[in-house]
Amino acid sequence: MMLELIFKKLVYLLTMHPQVKVVILGLSNSGKSTIATMLKDRNWPIFEVDDEAQKRNRGIWPESEDVLDTLFKEINEEIFEHNDIIFVTSFLEIDDTKRLFDAGFKIIEIHASYEELRKRKIQRDGYPRDEWDRFNRNYENFQKYLPKVSKYICLSLDTTGKKAELLVNEVEQELLR
Repeated sequence: MMLELIFKKLVYLLTMHPQVKVVILGLSNSGKSTIATMLKDRNWPIFEVDDEAQKRNRGIWPESEDVLDTLFKEINEEIFEHNDIIFVTSFLEIDDTKRLFDAGFKIIEIHASYEELRKRKIQRDGYPRDEWDRFNRNYENFQKYLPKVSKYICLSLDTTGKKAELLVNEVEQELLR
């Protein structure tokens, strides 16, 4: 019995990770959720804005952009209260990016080429024509946003044509620094 307890404690200590304050940021279909899932499997504390927004909307994905944007802003603001979190989101305001950086968060940016993002979106969602305006607008806004926040980004990963395992290893190396 005592040996079993010692073994369980040793497994717990070996699987613990250092405390982290990280934002993983990238457009839809860039690979954020894939990386987050793999990190979660490695016992990192993942918190995804999409999952939380759906949960707060009675388990239903918000149909209205206004409702979604309001939920995202609300959730983004709450992140400042956390001390051990890997926050996965598709967008932050420039001021919030700076505030998170100033609060000790590492910012990791994930991206893929426009063609790759488009291909992944079609594979995941089919061809929902009503969503392409938002998709294109988000892509353009993200391209304008990146140069303004580049000084806060500690790691930028292009996921185009790369294996998820290699990408998550790169992210994990940054988390352990």
